[in-house]
Amino acid sequence: MPAGAVTLHWETFSEAADGAGISRRYGGIHFTDGDLMGRALGRGVAAQTWNKVRTLLSGTNEPE
Repeated sequence: MPAGAVTLHWETFSEAADGAGISRRYGGIHFTDGDLMGRALGRGVAAQTWNKVRTLLSGTNEPE
């Protein structure tokens, strides 16, 4: 346990995801394939979400 407060910092969300994934592997919570597949799934969800947001912001969204 740290003697004082610890502040973590990442430049990107991908760096944060990598740190979270590796910490869970070290902690025995996840296994390697689960970590890597989970991060890949997260990147896919993020890409689809970002594309949807860009469409909505551009005003070109077709009614569903």
